[in-house]
Amino acid sequence: MRIDVHWHQVPAKFVDSVLDGSLPIAGTVEVDGGTAKVVLENGFSYKLSRSSKSTDLAQVVAHMDEVGLDVVAPSISPPMMHHSVDPVSAAQISRVINDGFAEVAEEYPARFRPLANLPMQDSAAASEELRRAIGDLGFPGAAISTHVNGRNLGDDDFRPFWRTVAELDAFIFLHPTPPSLGSKDRLNRHGMANFVGLPVDSAAACASLIFDGVYEEVGTIKTCFAHGGGAFPYIFGRWDHGYGARLEPKGHPTKIPSAYLDSIYADSLTHSDASLRFLVEVLGPDHVCLGSDYPADMGVADPGAAMERAISDPEVREQVGGTTAAKLLGLEVAV
Repeated sequence: MRIDVHWHQVPAKFVDSVLDGSLPIAGTVEVDGGTAKVVLENGFSYKLSRSSKSTDLAQVVAHMDEVGLDVVAPSISPPMMHHSVDPVSAAQISRVINDGFAEVAEEYPARFRPLANLPMQDSAAASEELRRAIGDLGFPGAAISTHVNGRNLGDDDFRPFWRTVAELDAFIFLHPTPPSLGSKDRLNRHGMANFVGLPVDSAAACASLIFDGVYEEVGTIKTCFAHGGGAFPYIFGRWDHGYGARLEPKGHPTKIPSAYLDSIYADSLTHSDASLRFLVEVLGPDHVCLGSDYPADMGVADPGAAMERAISDPEVREQVGGTTAAKLLGLEVAV
């Protein structure tokens, strides 16, 4: 079985609700050559069309079949998560997105395990929608940004949400979202906000969950970081060393960072065979899943082929290719 946990779609219900004006969203809706698109304040634009490869299920499933993906875990493209609008609007938008994904899963129940969108700017509302998505819609978890309007996910305001995640045993996919760390100053050209800023933002989110004590308080949870974990797998040793050299002597209330690796997963989207092998060495094959970032140009068309090019061990291939993700998404895998 091949399962992709980093997969972006725009459900038709969301497209229709935006285009008919029944769902107010951030930014403006513009018509360019007959195609509607959403333009956000940060300049990000996203085309909205039922015929796009992000929305048309015939195209989506055809691509899955072409590259040998049995199951994907679709989530909304991160700039469309709407973590920056008022909480009431965010909750309404999330409900429409999630209801739309439920329709996708109903049409193809064996192929899609959607990840809910959540109004993360309000921890209580995010917890409520996560409960609905899991309990009523049958989702395995949610996809969230690595920050919420510049606030770290380990901040006290988000602690009730993480307690809910632990209670529900939810799978949480974390994806960096512009503006990332430093993207407004030193990284504002040559695409560096994406190439450098986003991987660093993932590392910052992981560090916050560790050092701010989320993992320590709520126990082992299932948090998976996009883009091969961003920068954190390659600086994790520095965190352990820094903990021993500077934090532990001062009585820091958490354990050494490596004590929390059971809670940390990453997708395989490293764009480097050597980096993927290192990622598997750091986290273990039972904590790495396929990720393509479909349909983004910074993704990879066939994540299974990319993984098999880097990894030769059949057992490791099986785990990274699908077994690990199946457990995270609540799927049964034939033995």
